[in-house]
Amino acid sequence: MFRKILFTDYGSFKVRLAEHLTTDIILKLATLFMFTPAVIDELRQASNSPEQRMVSLMEEKGQIKPNDISPLVTALDQLGLHGLLSTLHRIFQGSEDNTFLFVRYLKTFYHQLYSKVNPIPYIREKVFRVNDIFVEGGIEMHGRHNTGSERLLEGNRMEALKLKSYRDVFNDDIISSRRILLEGDPGYGKTTFTLQAAYDWCNASDSSPLKDVAIFILLPLRLLDRILSICLAIKLMLMPGE
Repeated sequence: MFRKILFTDYGSFKVRLAEHLTTDIILKLATLFMFTPAVIDELRQASNSPEQRMVSLMEEKGQIKPNDISPLVTALDQLGLHGLLSTLHRIFQGSEDNTFLFVRYLKTFYHQLYSKVNPIPYIREKVFRVNDIFVEGGIEMHGRHNTGSERLLEGNRMEALKLKSYRDVFNDDIISSRRILLEGDPGYGKTTFTLQAAYDWCNASDSSPLKDVAIFILLPLRLLDRILSICLAIKLMLMPGE
């Protein structure tokens, strides 16, 4: 059982974190977190406490929270800033909590998946990040009627509702069901859809309903074979080295 992490001295942590942020680290993180060019220029040219401004921006965008700094930890790991990563663990008591480590391992693994998407199978050298190639497709929802309409279709099926965005699938105000079946012919983008969702979760995208999800599990069923335990599947598929 994983316990929720609570940090009682979050304010002190932010102060100490700012003390360890150099201009080079700030710009690398800002680029990885996809801050706007205007914000990156602001950080680059700031002459007065750019490190405190960076901490404030990371807090606003969800990279650090009172009970979760895993997006920042994952980013430091991706950038190879292991010195600061070690310092982070020292100044942020509890950052090696089991839940924290579990989320960190998941995000590291998902980063490997969504950063190396091969859209043309026979051209192996062409790889992209999923958010660079993902295109909103036509997703229709069945199993409930369109707002204000109860027109029955053939077979007593209610009128299909076209979703504006793939993110609507995770929006409780649009789909309240805990179980959702996503169907589509081969090549329609089901795998890309799930990788984009993993990207949203890892990067705490502001516009994504997944930004406040504590743990996101992505298990490719085609690889599970005869594994019947979800805990064993997570261990073998998502963190085999742990």
